[in-house]
Amino acid sequence: MFNASSLLSFFKPRWSAGSCETGSGSVQELLSKEKIGILSASCCDSSTQARDEQLASNLSAAMEKAGVERQVVFSTITATRQQLRDLGAQVGDDVKTFKENLAGLFQSHGLAAFPMLIVNGKIAFYGGVPSIDMLAQNLRTLPPGNTRDG
Repeated sequence: MFNASSLLSFFKPRWSAGSCETGSGSVQELLSKEKIGILSASCCDSSTQARDEQLASNLSAAMEKAGVERQVVFSTITATRQQLRDLGAQVGDDVKTFKENLAGLFQSHGLAAFPMLIVNGKIAFYGGVPSIDMLAQNLRTLPPGNTRDG
């Protein structure tokens, strides 16, 4: 089961002032339908830490409420953009669509588009921290086999 405190302990070293440490989640992990991704701007703006922590906390509570058990993957926009550049044009439609959506949100909202929550390989929430109830409702729509009861 997802544990917010373990995820937050993973985030902490990356949020030091001036740090541009990258998250460990690959693009493929972020977009995996078996995982949930958090895409952060903490590499570029350390003031986003509080929103990232709140999202992780709300996500943990929502996963418990919805009976969902998935690995949560963290990455930063810096790491993700570099990976997308490295992958080039040899990617599937799901990655191309994600890349286009990410570029559009980044161009229109800048760093205010973060954190982003990626569920079922798609950007489910961006630019703020959804409530526990909103997250749980979204998680309940996951395909069978991804919940404790399914």
